[in-house]
Parts: sequence; structure tokens; C-alpha cells
Amino acid sequence: MSEKELHTTGDSLEAIHDLGGIAAEIIAEDKFAYNGKLAEEVRKIRRERAKTLHSDLIFSLVHLKFDEPTAKKKWKEILEHKYFMSQKLGRNVGIRVAIMDYFINITNELNRVTMMDLLEYEETA
Repeated sequence: MSEKELHTTGDSLEAIHDLGGIAAEIIAEDKFAYNGKLAEEVRKIRRERAKTLHSDLIFSLVHLKFDEPTAKKKWKEILEHKYFMSQKLGRNVGIRVAIMDYFINITNELNRVTMMDLLEYEETA
């Protein structure tokens, strides 16, 4: 990914974070956009960031950077992993649990992970 692409990626990451991370959950079909304005915001993110959507989503959730073709492939694998985990546990594990498990236990691309609530993090930053 070029420096320009990484810089412009920040706009959509802000949009995802501004929606409280709900955009990633809606795109992963963990949550539904019952609110028309929220649904439109998610559609806007998908439309405006089509070239970097998957890399933006992954980065916003686990801070790993991938080029878009790699990120799109990984996103598909993450959703398949989420479905598998949900079937095994008999409940929706959610995209956050699935993506953490995928990158920690399946691909080993994350290690020494510390989890913290985003609001708590922002208060300490």
C-alpha cells in the first residue's frame, strides 16, 4: 500500500470509528441498520471506500495493514471462521471475536494481544 493510500484510508477509518465500530458489524451482518441514517452512512462508506473497504475494516478492528486483494480474501476467510465458530458454539460470536481468533489462532499474525474497551482507551489516551 502506498503512503498516499494509507493516508486516504484514514478518512474511512474515521467514518467507521465515528459510527462506533458499528459499520464493521453491519457489513459483517452481526447487526442490522434499523436506523435509515445509519444504513445510509454504511452504504456511503461502502461506496466511497470500495477500493479499500476490506483493508480499512481489518485495520479498524485489529490494526493490521493489508493490500485490498489480500484483505478481501482474509475478510472472506474471517466471515467463514465466524460462521464456523458460531455454529460450534450455538450462538453468534460476532465479528470482533472471530477476527481476533482468526489472526491469533489461525494465521498467527497477532500475538501478545491486549484487549481494552475503546471508550476506556480514549479516556487514557
